[in-house]
Amino acid sequence: MTTLHLTSHTHWDREWYLTYQQFRLKLVHLVDNLLHLIQTDPNYCHFMLDGQTIILEDYLEMRPENESLLRELIQSGKILIGPWHILPDEFLVSPEATIRNLLEGDRVSRRFGPKMMIGYIPDPFGHIGQMPQILRGFGIDSTCVQRGLDDEPVEFWWKSPDGSTVLMAYLRDGYGNAAGLPTVDPERFTAEVCRLKDSLAAHSAVPNEHILLMHGTDHMESPYETSALIAYANDHLVSDKILHSTLPDYFQALKTSIHTSRIHLPTISGELRSSKRHPLLPGVLSTRIWIKQRNAPCETLLESWAEPFSAWAHTLLKLEPELQNGAAPKEISLFGLPQPILRHAWRTLMQCHPHDSICGCSIDQVHQEMLPRFDQVDQIGEELTRQSLETIAGLINTEPPIPDAPGGEILSSLVVFNPLPAPVSGLAALTFPIETNNEGFDIITADGEVIQHQSEGVGSRELIHVILDRNGLKDAFSMLEEGKINGMAVRDIHWLREGENVRIELLLAEHGDPDLDAWNRGLKEANLAMEDESIKRFYVRARSLPGANTCFLAKDVPGHGFKTFWVRKAIESTGTLSPMELSALTRLAVRGAARLSRLLSRLPTAGSRNGDGKIPAKPPFRIENEFFQLEISPTGGALTILDKRTQVTYEGLNAFVDGGDCGDEYNYAPPKQEIHVRNSVINDCYIETGTVQSTIELSLRLRIPVEIQPQTKVRSTQTIDLPLTTRITLYAGVPRVDIRTTVDNRGACDHRMRVHFPAPIKVEEAAYDGHFEIVRRPIRLPEFDSTWIEEPRPEKPQRRFTYIEDGRIGLLIANRGLPEVEVLHNQSGGTEIALTLLRCVGWLSRDDFSTRRGHAGPMLPTPGAQMQDVYSFEYSIVPFDPRENAGLTSAIEQALAFNMPFRTVNQQLHCGGLPHTASLLSIDSQQFLLSTVKPSESDSGVIVRGYNTSSEEIEVKVTTSIHFSKALRCNLAEEYLSDIPLDPGGSFTITVHPHEIATIKLTS
Repeated sequence: MTTLHLTSHTHWDREWYLTYQQFRLKLVHLVDNLLHLIQTDPNYCHFMLDGQTIILEDYLEMRPENESLLRELIQSGKILIGPWHILPDEFLVSPEATIRNLLEGDRVSRRFGPKMMIGYIPDPFGHIGQMPQILRGFGIDSTCVQRGLDDEPVEFWWKSPDGSTVLMAYLRDGYGNAAGLPTVDPERFTAEVCRLKDSLAAHSAVPNEHILLMHGTDHMESPYETSALIAYANDHLVSDKILHSTLPDYFQALKTSIHTSRIHLPTISGELRSSKRHPLLPGVLSTRIWIKQRNAPCETLLESWAEPFSAWAHTLLKLEPELQNGAAPKEISLFGLPQPILRHAWRTLMQCHPHDSICGCSIDQVHQEMLPRFDQVDQIGEELTRQSLETIAGLINTEPPIPDAPGGEILSSLVVFNPLPAPVSGLAALTFPIETNNEGFDIITADGEVIQHQSEGVGSRELIHVILDRNGLKDAFSMLEEGKINGMAVRDIHWLREGENVRIELLLAEHGDPDLDAWNRGLKEANLAMEDESIKRFYVRARSLPGANTCFLAKDVPGHGFKTFWVRKAIESTGTLSPMELSALTRLAVRGAARLSRLLSRLPTAGSRNGDGKIPAKPPFRIENEFFQLEISPTGGALTILDKRTQVTYEGLNAFVDGGDCGDEYNYAPPKQEIHVRNSVINDCYIETGTVQSTIELSLRLRIPVEIQPQTKVRSTQTIDLPLTTRITLYAGVPRVDIRTTVDNRGACDHRMRVHFPAPIKVEEAAYDGHFEIVRRPIRLPEFDSTWIEEPRPEKPQRRFTYIEDGRIGLLIANRGLPEVEVLHNQSGGTEIALTLLRCVGWLSRDDFSTRRGHAGPMLPTPGAQMQDVYSFEYSIVPFDPRENAGLTSAIEQALAFNMPFRTVNQQLHCGGLPHTASLLSIDSQQFLLSTVKPSESDSGVIVRGYNTSSEEIEVKVTTSIHFSKALRCNLAEEYLSDIPLDPGGSFTITVHPHEIATIKLTS
């Protein structure tokens, strides 16, 4: 006898072809009716709310009076919730975002009742390989998916690279396979149940025992006739029975059958990305690329800056009060933990993570409404990061360690923070106030070494210009705290009486401490003025202190720590123009100041400058540093790099290729008679050289077809210029080539633009930064035929980098928020990496192209997906030598450093309990990549998580500069597993299995 598990559910797309609020009104209607159905039909047993706890919150904002009823039905098992907060796209969100998602799903579930312990992920567009390990980390041992598989049986074991397995129920006929069951004809209902059973039973590895019927689909309400139809079917089925069941009940019955019958199920390993039976919809990796470009920095901001450094700031203030030297912290509260603030930021960001949102495959209005969410996350993350870094910097002893060294007066300190776990050298940049701009300045290290820097003077800018009466002035001064206005420090205040008016001029600095003498003097004058009845109006102006945009090479900044540098008045002229003088001089020269001819004679002789201060270049267009020599082809703008370390030459890099796209938001589709435009035309080339960085800026254009002809599916004969600007920069001491490309896409439609990076090697697989792993994928596509629902595509997902290597030569391409990449063989016998910059289409879904059968959604126009605007893209070229022990490791470090550049805090000179240079956390294993440092969910502890990228077991030593009394091994849910012995100095060593994700909790 076969048991048919009829599972009532809805699949809830929070926003898609309607906006969030429009769909929410449908949700209110659905849940209202569900509550009525459960209350009025005692035989109606269960309903699943799609595994998403956000549904509860969205509903209760409209129906708060139903919270107690919902809680009662959840606790009784009538309504099933969790384990997720939202159903994400797994490849377009970070691995830590997936962890935060499950943590939030658990937290919300605890408010209502038990969560469903099934990894229900029915509709994401493919599945990451480490998902079984992630689910196991939350105590979940079973899962359901629809996409990414082909002819596997309905039941099998799904295994992660580390060996973690979960029991899979493959929704082979879809998560809505029983959605179309007739409701008005019980006889037809019974016959259709039998047909559905036979369809799945033929592919079951547990023969004829348990079959899952998913009674629901997108936004579907449960039919009122459900229980009566089940009763009728049970009276008429010959050898089967139908249960109004749940996923947990189905899996429990399945496990019992597997155990008692000793059934051997097959095992499927790794990521699931087949498109044979269900479309994978891979074009979403590059649809509305701006969404991915906003999401990735938001995730990096929270994971690499706001979470770790708020955790360290609070821990330092709590555990090491002697570090404060009696000074109260300026902005970090001793009485509140950062978790609620971070949780709010993550919850806001997660509202952008459902697959129809982050994938960019919705109507235009949906994606417009994502913009303020990204903005809010950025605002919270940046402010929390600023507060945390300034708090830590305030605890550092910034007094120069060599006060008697020869030189000018020490003006201030610069604390450079590194979020990476390994020491690294990189560019430090900051705009900071220099009251002595005209005298120049040096940047020095702790031992007095002068570091080369490049600066450009920044004039004062107006911040406030208002006219106030007496009450308005009182209100304004009441908002000032300890000499600060909106976080900016008051450096000076001037008062000028003009009859019945007073003019007040404030000078503000964006960094550093206020001038308390000036502040107190200003308060005194304000109080006197407000008591003078003859004064009628106050003209208040505030401007920023003139400063300097400065960059310098910060060498060997400790891993996950900081290093302090000092700003010193320059002691003498070098006889050459400083970069700041040069910039000012250029601006004056453009205005034709003949009296500067004497100074102009001191300029470099490479060429005259234009109005932007750039030197128009003539071939050869070349720059170099100690690692690379770069040269631009004068005919097409492609880049040739000579790696001085290996003498390997890479040619044709940064080549732009534009092709047509007649697909939709879900799928790329080449047009008939494809015309690829490859030959860029150089309009201008400028070279800027300096002691810290050198840049080639190319102004290019591509002449491309305007659009796809809708009837013929070929590119138009009408063409348009596509302007591009690409800036290629080398930094002293940094072994990578950073590029920023800006594309003016106003006017061009129905096309895809990529940038190509050939390497002089032939390989058959490439490595991609994935989710808790580095994934290796073959270049060649699988064999397929016309029975496939969707053609397999060569474009693949990546996170921060992709690399190829053949044991002799290696090339890595890093990116910021550009998740689609293809690795291909070229006609010259080499291999190249093609990075997608733009994919422009005009329809949510259509069914008239070759790469997918049928619609993927409603056929609605989406003019916003044509990306008619100006966009900038950032990526980096990292050649490496695989023969060197640290060659690949160093390349990956550079990719991470490109995504997580240093941050610099300007500090006044002060005492403090922290040394001027320290590593807050160090890890001694090159194979162990740090994933996060964050505040513990439940207390004031600190969570440290990383993963083993290798296929070997490793020993990882972790050292912190903060004294913790306990180190605990935890699962991903931050639940205790075991104690970790601490060394006398506070460090500890853990064993990490191949590809294992390891989570440690540090407590006082």
